[in-house]
Amino acid sequence: MVGIEKAQYSFDAVKGDKPPVLCPSPKNCELEGHTCKDSTVETCEDGEFDTSFECDGYWAIQCCVSNRPPTQPPVPSTTEPTTLPVVSQSAGSTLSPTNTTQPLYGDCGRRQVESSQITNGREATPHSWPWQASLRTANGATHNCGAVLISDRWVLTAAHCINSIYDNVATYRVVLGTHYQFDYNANEYSAHLEQMIPHHLYDQEGPGFPYDIALLKLDLPVPFNRYIQPVCLPLEGEEFTTQDECFLTGWGDTRGTGDENVLNEVQIEPVANADCAAMWARYPNPGPWIYDFHICAGDGIRGSCSGDSGGPMVCRRGSQWILAGVSSWAMRGCDTPGFPSVYSRITSFLAWINENTNV
Repeated sequence: MVGIEKAQYSFDAVKGDKPPVLCPSPKNCELEGHTCKDSTVETCEDGEFDTSFECDGYWAIQCCVSNRPPTQPPVPSTTEPTTLPVVSQSAGSTLSPTNTTQPLYGDCGRRQVESSQITNGREATPHSWPWQASLRTANGATHNCGAVLISDRWVLTAAHCINSIYDNVATYRVVLGTHYQFDYNANEYSAHLEQMIPHHLYDQEGPGFPYDIALLKLDLPVPFNRYIQPVCLPLEGEEFTTQDECFLTGWGDTRGTGDENVLNEVQIEPVANADCAAMWARYPNPGPWIYDFHICAGDGIRGSCSGDSGGPMVCRRGSQWILAGVSSWAMRGCDTPGFPSVYSRITSFLAWINENTNV
């Protein structure tokens, strides 16, 4: 992990029982220029942040007080209004994130547990992606697809995840605040469904599997905390490019490269639709395969695989994370160079999301 040693403090706990949340020696926090609150804490206060460390196979949280200025969204000034990303005249509605102040996405997309920064797929720092959800069978035992929390009542996933004639609100539940698929999760929240809304134009037989996106309404509002937070939806026309820091997360098939019991993350680069369409034009079945409502990412080796469907592709904007896409499909086997993974582009569905949820 970046800036934090793999500490070997011992907890008075038996495996299977999660240890209490304790602060370790302050020296670990001070490695990054911070001061750690060396005491048992239930939650972090204003001006503090969480970071995680590993002790004897357990993950724990420490609250740290930053000695650097806290990262906050800019406050609109009465003399100089906050500016939004600039609309490119040459690209129509394309939004550029560069050389602009922080967009006002709202209170979303913020992590209270920081993640190590990686370039190849591996286990995510527990709870560092608090909008990640698992769509499971009703008994909670079997992970079916990924999903992503966008408000206290609404989750996005892929339409093909709920497309069986046997699927209804009693078939599934949504699990949030979890890191392990099969082990005990002290902070796990399991929600029942009130409504399922697959996109009305979804075509499971069409090339490119058009409109592969669905909304799930939870039966009760989800309580937000350090382990559960909504992701930000993008701005109208917002674009994501190779200049952006983007990640895919999920419990999907790792093809033997990782532990599918834990949430995994991989940093991926968006691929321009024209380039992606040219790559997928080599696929032998008739197309076209790539449409404007798709966003592509990865190189055919790093990317989504079976079990990742419906999960989030997010990109950083300052201190916030924005939902760029929902995982839809990839080349069978997930290990064919030159065929990027394909996601439903969220900017293409903002009106549909708002119409159904008012988010």
